[in-house]
Amino acid sequence: MDEFGLTWLNSAPKIKLLPEPDLRKPYPLSWDEQHKLFQQLPNHLKNMALFAVNTGCRDREICELRWDWEIQIPELPHIIVFIVPGELVKNGEERLIVCNETVREVIEGERGKHPTHVFSFKGRPLSRMLSTGWRQAREKAKLPALHQIRGHFNQLSIN
Repeated sequence: MDEFGLTWLNSAPKIKLLPEPDLRKPYPLSWDEQHKLFQQLPNHLKNMALFAVNTGCRDREICELRWDWEIQIPELPHIIVFIVPGELVKNGEERLIVCNETVREVIEGERGKHPTHVFSFKGRPLSRMLSTGWRQAREKAKLPALHQIRGHFNQLSIN
């Protein structure tokens, strides 16, 4: 006890902090900005970005996308579908990705490059899409920092 009759702890207790929301505002690209960015991206990132803007998938879903998640639909052989497991999806639920024509072309271009992962670079899966190559392309295209490209998918869906 101190002179005021108060007790003191030997050490402060650990306090679990509440998660902080991501306060970054989405920045949807214009068609012109998308064109400028894609011109600067290396091919492996360009394909991942095309996948992102056409599906709305997050960075982790794209980097972790695996060939064994592809579902064949015998009645629709020209359709490509993937089911991403819930543990990789932000809301924890499985995510169904139905690929449009642009994404089908990207997928077919990636087929055979890696035995397990759809997207790879120099024979290895990528852990992040927003890498040094992404930053350099963004700077060359004179675009602001983009923490994601998903917002552009949302804008495309509206227009």
